[in-house]
Amino acid sequence: MKYLQLIMLIALQHQLVFAFPDIYEPDNKRDKANIIYINNDQRQQHTLHSLTDQDWFKFYANELNTYEISLKHGTDIDPIIQIYDQTLKFIEEKKQGDWNAPSQGFYYFKVTDKNSTEMACRKEIQYELEINTGGKPILHGQIYGYIKDAISGDPIEEVVVSNSCRRNDSIPSNKDGYYIFIKSDTGKCELKAEKEAYKPIICNVDIPAVTPIQVNFVLLPIDQKIPTPFAFKQTYHRGERLHVEIDSKLLSPQTCLRYYFGIGYPDGRLFIIADKNKLEPLNPQAPIAWTSNNNILIDKEINETMPNGEYKLYILRSAETIEQALKNIRKGEFNVGTFKII
Repeated sequence: MKYLQLIMLIALQHQLVFAFPDIYEPDNKRDKANIIYINNDQRQQHTLHSLTDQDWFKFYANELNTYEISLKHGTDIDPIIQIYDQTLKFIEEKKQGDWNAPSQGFYYFKVTDKNSTEMACRKEIQYELEINTGGKPILHGQIYGYIKDAISGDPIEEVVVSNSCRRNDSIPSNKDGYYIFIKSDTGKCELKAEKEAYKPIICNVDIPAVTPIQVNFVLLPIDQKIPTPFAFKQTYHRGERLHVEIDSKLLSPQTCLRYYFGIGYPDGRLFIIADKNKLEPLNPQAPIAWTSNNNILIDKEINETMPNGEYKLYILRSAETIEQALKNIRKGEFNVGTFKII
């Protein structure tokens, strides 16, 4: 107790202030960089809690934009920004002001303290980094969502989402697969999500004023086929229970994708699976998309209406922007599975 009192007494006499890391730490390396959103009125509060502290940020820039960089800070620090491209090539050092990206892509800001003098009382160590562009919409909406891998279900980082209503602005997803356009023009807009090694998706959305809307993306790796509906057994006998389902990771809510499931009988009949156990004769001009969140397609006893032979299970995944999906199968993702009844 006497030792603690002595420490407190010394601290008070010399006005020592113990600086603590901010809530965004650890962000001392490029791979720990926090995404900074452009035109964000809700600024992140950071600190340079030691003379050796460095904070990394990343954002996606377009060479057609002029970015206004603002760095507000406390009196006990003198922060400077070092700008790097995505290969970590140093571009320039900057305090604040206008900046133009050499080309479209990811950029990194490293913020450090130029003030190398030790101080007995180091209180004003906070700063706010802000990046803005011109032409902010007066009447604006907001779009956000999550992006995940269609096969693993894992979130995907650094997917670039572009918005036709903010023609020069693109937003990357963070480590949780989250993206957000904080301010977007309202009306009918086209969103495109793309990343190398994944097949891109395009969505048409109607962005209202004020009320935020959610649009999620489920991206398929470029070297993968869409998983087919699968029967629990490859071979069934009459009287057994047929169970067919689809991988639930594909059926993410609030996406702009449409799924069509079908079953082909050995006698040539072809049905759309409109809902669980609901088979409708296929109408190529107006196929019925799957709208349920249930991943079970068929769960019923095999009876005399199902002849012996090989059955085919079809899946077509198509962006809602594609009209007449069955006539434009190549624009979507198509795959076929099988099972038998003997």
